Amino acid sequence: ESKIYDKIKIRGYSNFKLETDPISDLDNRIYIKTESNEILVHIRLKIADFFFFFFQENRKMIYIDWLLTQNINLGKLKDKKVLFEGQEYPGLNIFKELTQFIFLLFSKMNCYGIFNIPEYFHDAVLFQKSFKFVDPIKQGHFKSILKAFKKYTVRDLSHLIHTKKLRFLETNEEYTWKYGEMLFTTDEYLSETIFDKKYYDNVRTAELTQFVLVE
Repeated sequence: ESKIYDKIKIRGYSNFKLETDPISDLDNRIYIKTESNEILVHIRLKIADFFFFFFQENRKMIYIDWLLTQNINLGKLKDKKVLFEGQEYPGLNIFKELTQFIFLLFSKMNCYGIFNIPEYFHDAVLFQKSFKFVDPIKQGHFKSILKAFKKYTVRDLSHLIHTKKLRFLETNEEYTWKYGEMLFTTDEYLSETIFDKKYYDNVRTAELTQFVLVE
């Protein structure tokens, strides 16, 4: 339904296989591999009740613990594509289809939401269309950086951030990318409790923060 298989075929892989390893609710592993067992797609999902400090209650959520795609054939070329931080091979460019799969799973599992913790800046960029950082300050800084450095590619900007080249303009303090939860939810109570007026006021304030790159 999510068209993942169709896109993988378009990328040049006519023969591949699906492997699933549901170790537990907290460790569901999904692989799509070549016939020679090279990993094209690796997803790890946790589906369980997670505790929310905001209202001291548990909610059934999907946690995207790991999401990897690899275009193995491109990685074997002599003229290799420049990689993002953390990549061994270029991606398959199927993020739209992967998120569609996770949203389909979300609807079938009757969960309250989906969340992830982006390890890198460019990971957060991929999720930003449907997900928001739970921390309003992080969300505001994230939006400010994207707006201020539009002329940079996501790859270049992410590399500069993770090589400590971004600073706060006012204090000249180094900006460090810190992990933080990004959440998608269709639950009205959850959304109104976390993403309330105070949240958006804090986002707008943090969005005024100015940054400078030291290249």
